[in-house]
Amino acid sequence: MTSNAPDTMYAGLLQNYQNTLSRFIGPTKVLVSGETLQLKDYSKNDWTMWTAAMAGDKETFLKFVEPVYKYINETESRVPISDWSDTKTAKMVGFKARSVIGGYWMRVLSEKLKK
Repeated sequence: MTSNAPDTMYAGLLQNYQNTLSRFIGPTKVLVSGETLQLKDYSKNDWTMWTAAMAGDKETFLKFVEPVYKYINETESRVPISDWSDTKTAKMVGFKARSVIGGYWMRVLSEKLKK
């Protein structure tokens, strides 16, 4: 990925997220009482795709993409792709059919920027 951020930062973020991946996408850290970050059983799959775009290799990239693919194919929520879903049940929590789904294409953009 092209940026001013050090590769070690990307590696650390990717490792942290890989450790929290669920069957359907990965949990999101959210503010719960003041400044306490806690993992919740819901996630934003556009963030997952942005994170996947930081992967330096296909294997790591697919570790993030495959649960999103699984979510899209197995969710019982029959709405245009929700970007906010439960990571254990694959059910829509909130948003649907929003422009943030453009984040799915972040890997394509990052590859184009490398050229």
